[in-house]
Amino acid sequence: MIYLQAYKIVLMILILAVSVLLEIIVTPLRPLGIKLNYPIMKLWALVTTRLYSVRITKLGESSPIPSIIVSNHVSYWDILTFAAKFKAYFVAKSSVKTWPLIGQGAMFTRTIFINREKARSSLISLNNQISRRIGENEDVIIFAEGTTSTDPCQTFKVGAFHASKTTGIPVKPVAVYYDHMDRICWVGDKTFISHLWDMTFAPAINCFIYELPLLKPSDFNSSDEMKIHCRKIIQEKIDYIKNDIIQNNNMEKK
Repeated sequence: MIYLQAYKIVLMILILAVSVLLEIIVTPLRPLGIKLNYPIMKLWALVTTRLYSVRITKLGESSPIPSIIVSNHVSYWDILTFAAKFKAYFVAKSSVKTWPLIGQGAMFTRTIFINREKARSSLISLNNQISRRIGENEDVIIFAEGTTSTDPCQTFKVGAFHASKTTGIPVKPVAVYYDHMDRICWVGDKTFISHLWDMTFAPAINCFIYELPLLKPSDFNSSDEMKIHCRKIIQEKIDYIKNDIIQNNNMEKK
């Protein structure tokens, strides 16, 4: 059994390495209008989630309008599950660049890095980059807690909502939750590699991604008001996924 689990990790590393290599190869093609970073990232996400038996169910209301997708954050697996279902750029703290596997992949794919130690300049840079991506008809994903958490989700950071109010770009609230939270959550002092190793022994995991209706910045008096409302409705959907969908699924299995 342990050899099978080690095989999973080695295969995941190889998949990422090939993806990064492909991204390096196609980077010179970008000035010609040939952009392959999204297909590469999606392929990596789909293969990895399939390899680890993470099944993704997308619920709610999809929208064709480019927006700032704001979500709670459970684990680094959110990056993979969202990449498999959304054509979007991610916003991440600059320290993510140093993470094994995830950091290397992020640098060569679709990530906007921000330096939290320089709050004001980071906000200005974030607003500019979000406007640029939205102008290219792309969504931007921000995990608004700024860290991973279990249920309930933590207080949201204001950055995404400040960007929405400043640029006029709507926010798309999205709730994410898993049926084996004890396995998939990445909180506390556990390292990335040790958590990934534990995940290789986990049973099949169901991921539920719930899209809520767009929030227009003009409907709110301030970024803080928008932030509080967004967290509230996301938490409500987390409770719905946990208490209705997952609980019902577990009862049907018995």
